Amino acid sequence: MKERKPRQRETIPDPDNPDRFITLLGQMFDYIIQFDIWAKAHRQADDLLDKFEDFILIYTPYFMQMGVNQLVFERQLEDQVVTAWRDPVVNRRLQYALRFERITPIVLSQIERILIDADLDAQ
Repeated sequence: MKERKPRQRETIPDPDNPDRFITLLGQMFDYIIQFDIWAKAHRQADDLLDKFEDFILIYTPYFMQMGVNQLVFERQLEDQVVTAWRDPVVNRRLQYALRFERITPIVLSQIERILIDADLDAQ
């Protein structure tokens, strides 16, 4: 779901002031994030990749607590052997889809009266 601007999620009474309300605006953001695993050898890269995937699995609930709505594996790109340095290194590239919602609270005062000046005689 793509939201181009924040939308109103809900309005709740302000717990600290009964004359005010808090309107919560939310906007979803979708990202593709890439993690690169670097190692000197393919076997070492595979081991690091396994540890990284375990890390993501273990910490996903924490990420969710911190505001991430969704974190799922998207794809693994083609492996590379980078020879730009003195010793070649193996690169494994993983992409994950990340979705989070930014919530913005807006404090509003209760409307006590509305004044309307209607000139009904003018036609």
